[in-house]
Amino acid sequence: MENCTVFDVILDQNENILKIFRPNKLRYIFINFIWYFILLTILSAILFATFYFADAENNKYGFYLPLFIAIGFDLFFSCLILISYAIRYQKTYYALTNKRVIIRTGIIGIDYQTLDIKMIGAINVYVSLLDKLVKPNTGKIVIGSTSAPVNNARQSNFNFYCVDNPYDTYRQIKETIDANRAKNK
Repeated sequence: MENCTVFDVILDQNENILKIFRPNKLRYIFINFIWYFILLTILSAILFATFYFADAENNKYGFYLPLFIAIGFDLFFSCLILISYAIRYQKTYYALTNKRVIIRTGIIGIDYQTLDIKMIGAINVYVSLLDKLVKPNTGKIVIGSTSAPVNNARQSNFNFYCVDNPYDTYRQIKETIDANRAKNK
């Protein structure tokens, strides 16, 4: 299985990776980035208006200096956000093993989150409008347990973000959970 070695540091003995999932690159990086870019552009416009209209009587700064400051602010922080999403994407993998669900992600370091299959109490699939715009369809798998319940905002500590074909992913996880519970009875 490709990229199996990224989980070697935390796999237990007799634990086998059944499936590795990756987020959809277009959805994970660029479509999420668009929201931040819009927000930064609004903040830049406010910054421009603050500099330009605060000194409208004296016109000490002129028109172009506040405009360049606002555009520079927007571009600088947009680049930082885009780079951070790209780095996080490179480190993000989701794994389903015969014993647990593993999430690997990070920006500076590598972080792992694990949840034993026997602890999983709920699995939900959420597909938003933005997910529908990406082909193949993407979505979010929210995995809940007693230690990490799913709240009303459709959040949990264990989320598979931007996975391709979320309903197929849901079925694979559900089948593994059912097989594990049947084996342990």
